[in-house]
Formats: sequence, C-alpha cells, structure tokens
Amino acid sequence: MAIHPLSARKILRSVFKSCSDTTYPTESEQIKKLEALYRELKTKLASFKKLKIEKLYKKNQSYFNSHKIAIEINYQPRYDFFFTYRQYDTLTILFKDNQLYVEAGYGEAPLINTDQVVAYFHEVDKKRDQVYKNKSKKNKVKKLKEEAVLSHVKGLCKKLKLQYNIEAFHLKMKLSLRLDDKYMIEIDIPYNKFQEILQELEFAIKSAITLYNHGLILKISSNRQGDYFWHSPDKINTTN
Repeated sequence: MAIHPLSARKILRSVFKSCSDTTYPTESEQIKKLEALYRELKTKLASFKKLKIEKLYKKNQSYFNSHKIAIEINYQPRYDFFFTYRQYDTLTILFKDNQLYVEAGYGEAPLINTDQVVAYFHEVDKKRDQVYKNKSKKNKVKKLKEEAVLSHVKGLCKKLKLQYNIEAFHLKMKLSLRLDDKYMIEIDIPYNKFQEILQELEFAIKSAITLYNHGLILKISSNRQGDYFWHSPDKINTTN
C-alpha cells in the first residue's frame, strides 16, 4: 500500500525546505558525492525494513530511469492488505543543474543532508499508518453493510420463494434473482444507499415479477452512449 503521489509530494515539500549553493560540476564529483551519501544512508536507513538503496550509475541502468547518475531508494509497504498500482514508495537522489535534488511522487526538492531523507521516510510511515487505519475502518463498515444486505435478502427470498445470487463490488452489491431458466432480475444496491433500497426492495421485486408475468420485460440501462435522438413530449412535431 504505497502512499499516493500527491501525499509523497506534500511530505517532500514539508521535509526538504532548505536550499544549497553547493554544486558538483563534473561527473566524477557527482559520483564521489553519491558514494558518500550511499554509505551514510545504508547506516541511517538500516532500521527501515524492506527498504532497498540502489546506485543507478553502476551497470544497472533501468530502461524506465532516465537519470545518468542517481541513487534510488525503494521502500516496500508494510501493509499488503489493500490493492495498489504502486508497489513501492520511491525516493530518487539525483543532480539537476549540478546540484543535489530529490524526487518523489509528483514533486522535487533540493537535498541538503541525509537526515532529511531519514525524516522523509519517517513521515511516509506515519502516512501509511493513517491510510491503513482509514481503510480498515471503511472496510469494517462495508462488511457490516454487506452482512445487513445479505441477511435482508435471505429473509426476503425465503418469503418470496426465489433463488438468488449476490456479489460484492467496490461501491455496490449486485443482487440477481432467478425467474426461470431464461430470465432473471438484477438489482444494484450501492453501499451509500443500501438502507433506502432495502426498504423498497420487496415492492420492487414484486412489481418486476408482476410485469414479467404479464409479458412485459423491463430493462434500465446506462444513458452514457448518446446514440439516441430524444423527443420532448411537450413539443408538437409538425411535418409539411
């Protein structure tokens, strides 16, 4: 569960505030400086588990990294309970206009000393803990809603003698009710409106079954395609 790039940028701006006039105009000076930083960071960041420091100016250049001389620090999340597209929290130390900079998320800032790097990853840990706590709370609430919906559906389907299937998604649950071998009813139950929907669920199901028994099959679809020409009922169409 890597933190959001915008959160990384915010932390970056709060930790790396100072500026330095020190320059490293030659490649040999830059490599010498990064070697010194690398040794410091190996010691100072040793307490962070699952953190790796890599020197990119050796023979391990990545296709995805355009920096000729840099140090890349990859910090694997402690919590793996939530899906994320970003596998690591990454901080890159590099040179811009011959001065030391760091990059993380969508931001960059000048680097003064390695204590700033240590402070940055401490703030990353705090943000991770906050995100984990919030997500755990949301998942707990979501689980309670799912249990309430499932309990209500079971009782209702037993009363109406209907076979059902129910699936949980990110923002909603999908209830499927079997009418026969050919047709079924599908009802979306968003988590943020589940109480209102459960109150009307029995009426909605009975109404749909009544329509079906009279030969009327009703379908409500998304209106996002925009392929229709809509006629307003309050306008009279005339032809010459």
